[in-house]
Amino acid sequence: MFDDIRNQIFELIKQNPGIHFRKLQDISGHEVGVVTYHTKVLEKSKDIFSITHKGYRLFFEYKWHENRDQVLKLIGYLRKSTPRKLLIYLLLKENEQRSLKQIANDIDIAPSTLNWHIKRLIDDNIIQAKRYGRMVTLVLTVDHTIVRTIGNEIFPSRWEKFLDYINDNFQV
Repeated sequence: MFDDIRNQIFELIKQNPGIHFRKLQDISGHEVGVVTYHTKVLEKSKDIFSITHKGYRLFFEYKWHENRDQVLKLIGYLRKSTPRKLLIYLLLKENEQRSLKQIANDIDIAPSTLNWHIKRLIDDNIIQAKRYGRMVTLVLTVDHTIVRTIGNEIFPSRWEKFLDYINDNFQV
């Protein structure tokens, strides 16, 4: 019986990287103590690891442990308006060649501001830029699932507002 519960919790964490404790407890339908016990056992066996951020305990499959610093940096970027806009834009417009001026116009920020943020995101290995003359393709180097999940888990109201903005202003 314990293995079934533990497997269920592990699968939920695999399917929802960055899920916070309370949501894990709600989705699994188990009591707080049961979820606490099984997450501790899974952490000891190195099947999962957790990060505490602003009072939320976020769970990831252990294979993400090598990307722990990148995930923490990503959380920091998603807290800020301009990088969050850019990251969501990249999720929606993946592999499209656009000039930086076009991207800046699309997300309504100054090109110099965009450039400043792009440099930092590249330095932290969150995105990658490929140049084709004056055109640039910006690509996320982190798993899209992690960006979406962290956005939804930690910043749901900001995330929803910006997705509504994108939906209203662009054809997706």
